[in-house]
Amino acid sequence: MARLEAARLQLVAESDLNRTELLHDLAAWQRHAREAVTPLRRISALVTSAARVAALFSVARRVFRRRVGDERSMLAIFFDTAKAALSLWPMVRANRR
Repeated sequence: MARLEAARLQLVAESDLNRTELLHDLAAWQRHAREAVTPLRRISALVTSAARVAALFSVARRVFRRRVGDERSMLAIFFDTAKAALSLWPMVRANRR
């Protein structure tokens, strides 16, 4: 009976040791994952900003593009500007978050 009790205690101790090692490994994995995600977030923010600037220039080009002999009325320019502003609204709104 004492042998069984000793074996049981040994298994419990081994289980505790394995649990502790698993927790240390999990903490190390989380640390590495955090370290890997930080540069990716910076790159993502940079790419998003570049895309927003490109969209801004694209919309501005569309609004202010003038062809030779193209006489647009002030009302047409107003509506083109309003359309451009509405198309940029999601970008501006996303920037606030």
